[in-house]
Amino acid sequence: MTNLATASVDAVGPCRSSHRGALVFALALLVGGCSNGSSVTPGAGTGGEGGQEASGAGGIGGGVIDGVGGTPAPGAGGQGGGVSTMSVETCDGVPPTGIGVPVGTVTTASSADDTDPPTNAIDGDVVDEWSSGTNTGWITLTFPTPTMIGAIRFHADAKPVNNEIFTISTSTSTVPLASFTAMIPMEPGILLPEVRIPPGLYGDITITVNAGSSWVGINEIWVFPASTCP
Repeated sequence: MTNLATASVDAVGPCRSSHRGALVFALALLVGGCSNGSSVTPGAGTGGEGGQEASGAGGIGGGVIDGVGGTPAPGAGGQGGGVSTMSVETCDGVPPTGIGVPVGTVTTASSADDTDPPTNAIDGDVVDEWSSGTNTGWITLTFPTPTMIGAIRFHADAKPVNNEIFTISTSTSTVPLASFTAMIPMEPGILLPEVRIPPGLYGDITITVNAGSSWVGINEIWVFPASTCP
C-alpha cells in the first residue's frame, strides 16, 4: 500500500449523469425522480455541544441511498465528533460513460493498494477501482482550472457488502457539500444515484469514505456542471 499517490488524467471521454439524496440503499434499485432527505455527518470541532440527529421517515421507493427524513439540526461537534445533518438531493438518470473529469485532473488519495491507484477512479473504466486498502479513506480530485460542478456521481464496490458513508467536501469550505449513506455490494459494485451539491466553481473535490467493516473501493467518479435529472 502506498500513501498519497498522485497522478493526472490525460484524456476526456463522454459523461452523462444522475443524482443522489438521503434514501435507503436497496442493492439493485436506483432512485427515480428527485427527493429531499437528510443524512448524518460527523460533526467537526474540538469543543462545544454536538449537533442533534434529525429523525423522521425513511426515503420513498426502493432507493439505493439511506437517509433519515426530517429537518436538519446543525450543531457544532463536541470532542470526539458530534453529529449534524444536512439536506441531500439525489435522482436517477442515464448512466454516465467514459471519463467524467476535465483533462489534467490530478488525483491524490489518503492511501492506495499497489494494484488499485487513485487514477483508476477517473479513467472511464468501472471495472477497475481505487482502493485505499483500509476501512476509511479519501480521494481528492484537483482540477486544472476552477470547474463548474452542480452534481457528482460514483460507481463503488465493497469487500464485503456493507453500509458505507460518503462525504463530499472542498478545500475552500469547512462545511461538507453533501453526505450520504449507501449499501454497497461486492464486485462488480453499483452505480449510485446522482448527488447534487451547491452549484459553483470548484478547484477541487474530496470524497471521504467510511466503509465500516468493509474496504473502501471507488471504481469511477463523474462531475457535472448541473444535474441532468428532471
